[in-house]
Amino acid sequence: MTHLTITTYLRQYASAFNLHWAEPLVNKASDDAVCLEWWRGDRKLTIYIEDGKAEVLRVWGTNPDTEMANEIISTLSELEALWGWLVA
Repeated sequence: MTHLTITTYLRQYASAFNLHWAEPLVNKASDDAVCLEWWRGDRKLTIYIEDGKAEVLRVWGTNPDTEMANEIISTLSELEALWGWLVA
């Protein structure tokens, strides 16, 4: 996956299902990594892409032990679920 693939897919997914869409904040996380960030209410979705792999950080509060989750994603259905979580 690339940051363009992820952004394009999520944009099309949101449009197809009439879901909220916002362009991500795109940052360079390191020499080889790109970071995509979205916020909606108290939720934040961050996707780090490096070497074709996507690592996700979901945040829904301030307590890192109980209100944050970190995961690796590799499928489009996982991307869809993440977008659904963000815009819910």
